[in-house]
Amino acid sequence: MARLKSNWKITFDPGGANEVVLVDYDDYLVEAFKAPWSNKVETSEPLEGESVETFPQGQVRRDISLSVFKDHASFHACQDFCLMFDAELPLDVTSTLKVEVSGGTGVSFANAAFVSGESVPVKGTGFQSLTAVKLIAGKATSL
Repeated sequence: MARLKSNWKITFDPGGANEVVLVDYDDYLVEAFKAPWSNKVETSEPLEGESVETFPQGQVRRDISLSVFKDHASFHACQDFCLMFDAELPLDVTSTLKVEVSGGTGVSFANAAFVSGESVPVKGTGFQSLTAVKLIAGKATSL
């Protein structure tokens, strides 16, 4: 499994009561952060038109997946992290997902919500966990 050093800090509900730092600078990721999107677009095909008419609705949906490795001081600390991370995720909350890039730029995604996830201990050098989460989010705004 590839390990890419993170250049991002990704926070769910930054500054809020449900703040969770999902990825921090220098954590190791399975793959680079990406936020693929789809936009609801309706179409009309006029009988004598030269091409289809398109009507973007602006309902953007992003399916975001993150897989991050975290280091822990001991096996028990790793197990505790995995148990508590899964138990403490705010699954009944919709909030902002903030992605900060080292160097000052970043993006904020509206209406983010957790879809699924797990955190498990993994074999490696020392004591590590692998946490994978999937979120759905909306419109992106520059920070």
